[in-house]
Amino acid sequence: EKPIFFVGVDNPVTASLMANIITPSNNITGVMSKVTPDCIFSFAVEKIGGQLRKVGIIYNTSEINPAYEINELKDYLNSNSIKYFEGVISNGFDAQQAAMEIAGAKVPSLEEDGKMVNPKTVYVISNDEISKAAVASIAPIVKNVGGVAFVLGETELPNSNFYSILPDFETISLIDGIIKGYMINMKNPNTKEIHMLYNDQQYILLLSGEEIANKEFISNMLETVKFDG
Repeated sequence: EKPIFFVGVDNPVTASLMANIITPSNNITGVMSKVTPDCIFSFAVEKIGGQLRKVGIIYNTSEINPAYEINELKDYLNSNSIKYFEGVISNGFDAQQAAMEIAGAKVPSLEEDGKMVNPKTVYVISNDEISKAAVASIAPIVKNVGGVAFVLGETELPNSNFYSILPDFETISLIDGIIKGYMINMKNPNTKEIHMLYNDQQYILLLSGEEIANKEFISNMLETVKFDG
């Protein structure tokens, strides 16, 4: 099978490139134009300065790829036993009402004493156009409750409680030779992520530092690298 590389694809499953993301075919790899759930919620933990206890998800179901991304987020939260509340919206007023209801929702105490508590809320706003247009409507609520909100795409952010979740790379460089693959040129110029396909196996190298994340070192490495098996 010929190696296949894709770049900047929202969802390789809905684009019919892969049957699923968890166990892709050996001959295909690439870069999606979205951030994985584990990265999103690790960033959320960093921003709230504590354990993630309550997530509010605001979305519209009219667009296929954003809806698929929201389902992936919910699967991640379920698998990690993190409580979440949903707000399915059609306009800014719906979003405002959903944000208020989520803000007031409570979750069981960690003390297992039967009490319900209201921890800091992390909002996730879908990348669909209706949800992004409603960001300004929910901004006062997020600020008033001291929460944080992550928008899954690029949009104008209303205040410092909001963050855009975007892939952290500038460009992609293809690798063509005995070893096929691509290199992700991160926004940090001293960080490169190299993906290689060799004998139907995928290998990933992360290079960090001025001494190794440069063109000369990478070229020499690709000419001399050897694989076991």
